[in-house]
Amino acid sequence: MAELKVDGLAQLRHEWLVDGEIFLKNPAFSGLVRRYFGTPEDRDAGEQIQTWLRRLHSCSEYRQISLLDAQGLTRI
Repeated sequence: MAELKVDGLAQLRHEWLVDGEIFLKNPAFSGLVRRYFGTPEDRDAGEQIQTWLRRLHSCSEYRQISLLDAQGLTRI
């Protein structure tokens, strides 16, 4: 039973990493994030990022999606 749990958690982690890589390797999204992190008052960049994240949320099983900076602070 424990082995099944571990396998399930490992699979879940893998899926999360794959989802994250989709955004990391997306130049449009990455550019928006760089723009927003460099200028947090850039409302257009923030709104576009939120649109991307809402789309992911609507077609996935995630309860919550957050955008964190390199220090682990929630930015969106």
